Amino acid sequence: MSFSDYKRMIYFFSCGIADKTPVVLENENTKALRELAKENNVLPAVVYAFLKEKQNDENALKDENIKDLQKELFAAAMHETKRRYEIKKVLDAFKDANEEACILKGDSLSELYCKNALRMSGDTDIYAGENI
Repeated sequence: MSFSDYKRMIYFFSCGIADKTPVVLENENTKALRELAKENNVLPAVVYAFLKEKQNDENALKDENIKDLQKELFAAAMHETKRRYEIKKVLDAFKDANEEACILKGDSLSELYCKNALRMSGDTDIYAGENI
């Protein structure tokens, strides 16, 4: 992977989280972009940006690679939905026990994304205690 591939991945990520349509280069190395995005846990945002650019191209939407991207984005969204449901159950349990708790760091950052499911997360930091 080249530095240029990293720059393009960051560009697609930025477009994805801001709900902007990227400019796809004619010789875009989409395979490298997907690999880098997966390695850096930003695949949903990069895929979303790429699909956004292709959304009005009927021929592209029939392409198997595009269908694979759509499946990846759907799987990421389902994973994030399930994860958020589990977090809510934990926070509700704290509330039911009259204990204070709040989410820290990453999960609160997802509010900066145009679509929460575009942010991949491996864990959730919850702070609980008397001094919240």
